Amino acid sequence: MIITGVLVAGVASAAILTVYTTMLGESNVQQSVTFGNGDVEKEYTIGNSPAIAGNTYIQEYNLKNNSETTAPIKFVTNQCIVGGGHCSDLDHDEEGIETSYWSTLELTKKDINSWDPIGGATGNLVYKLVGSEFEYEFEAAGLFAGTSYSLIYYADKQDRFVDWGGNNPGALIATFETDDSGDISEEGSKNLAMNLPHSSDWNGSAEANYCEEDNYNLCRGAKIWLVPSSDYSVSEKKVSWGSPEDYLFETDLIAYDDFDPGVGEEALYLGKGTLNFFVKNVLDIALAPGEYKVKTEVQPVVLTQ
Repeated sequence: MIITGVLVAGVASAAILTVYTTMLGESNVQQSVTFGNGDVEKEYTIGNSPAIAGNTYIQEYNLKNNSETTAPIKFVTNQCIVGGGHCSDLDHDEEGIETSYWSTLELTKKDINSWDPIGGATGNLVYKLVGSEFEYEFEAAGLFAGTSYSLIYYADKQDRFVDWGGNNPGALIATFETDDSGDISEEGSKNLAMNLPHSSDWNGSAEANYCEEDNYNLCRGAKIWLVPSSDYSVSEKKVSWGSPEDYLFETDLIAYDDFDPGVGEEALYLGKGTLNFFVKNVLDIALAPGEYKVKTEVQPVVLTQ
């Protein structure tokens, strides 16, 4: 006798799992770049109104990058006369008004063991944040009289405490001769043909954190020094470290965008921390009377590969 077994399907049946575990993340995201106090919008009055044609007016601000990631940004400016039909344009350039963006860096002597600032000679660099050339105004006091000094970009290598010199790549910005009082007061420009910091400079990398190490406002960026020209090789772009007690060192880091309109893309690389800057509005002597507005948007830059 042959008995055939038959499996009868019940109410439940076997199945293949489609999910093992589930993870769900939620967050209230805030934007990375703001003003220093967290605001995203501010207003100011040029010259406290009325402004006088022919004058130059500045307004101080700061930008804070709250992110660990460096933020590429650009300044988009609209200048217009009210009622002229251009105040709603994104980047109208009103004839007779020149708007630019600048920052200031103080230089000082430092104890080369503790790197704490010490008294003595001082320097002050005012520089334009964006331009086809690095535009600057520089003053210094308390230096050796009748001596040549070099204003340089000092770029560190990865092993900066072993392989030092600032030539990564580094750059000479200007050479000055002090007067009989040991002072410098000059302005000029230099085509650096690179952003500051350069992409290879360790000081601009994610590893750099001068906010914690030196209490700087900008945690990463470029170092600017004033050194005796006898201690600097122009061909090698390198500091010999012959007399560091006579150097004027940075008290903060800087950012500069080497941008030529029509060539490449504007992008000021704002590292973590706070950038102090000012808006500079220059009014032409022949600017017609009227009500004018200057609007600046700080926009993110999406870089293409």
